[in-house]
Amino acid sequence: MNPRHGGWLIGLSVVVAMTLAAFQVPFVPNWLGWLRPEWGVVLFFFWTVEAPSRTGVVSAWLAGLFFDVLLDAPLGSHGIGFAATTYLTARFQSRLAMRTLAQRAIVVFGMVTAVGLLNATIGLLVRGDFVWRAPLAGIGAAIAYPVLAIAMSGVAAKRLRS
Repeated sequence: MNPRHGGWLIGLSVVVAMTLAAFQVPFVPNWLGWLRPEWGVVLFFFWTVEAPSRTGVVSAWLAGLFFDVLLDAPLGSHGIGFAATTYLTARFQSRLAMRTLAQRAIVVFGMVTAVGLLNATIGLLVRGDFVWRAPLAGIGAAIAYPVLAIAMSGVAAKRLRS
């Protein structure tokens, strides 16, 4: 992430995603918290589609490690999920860039659900508890992705295009 070519924007968005992941809204019921999207996966999906030369598997893995520390998750669980989704997104970036927001939201749903199931399985193996949050987090991410993409596309076009 080169700061002179908009890398600061990607770094800032990762910090915002970490804040959203850690922040608990006090007046929201507990059952609605299950719809909370996996902000890191949504963010790296967006940046890998919009600016594939600016993000990569290593940066996603490092951000995932920071998410693990912040959220008190087993070390590497978010990192492997972020890295895998970033790799798959980069691999199919040219195809994904041609799709509509609704089609990309469906892909985000699948990726977030897969990462959620991976994190739940790692939690089961490490801590002994399995959380059934994965499918609902995918629904929340599918709803949040188009909003994020519309809000960030203009900024990304201005700041990251060479």
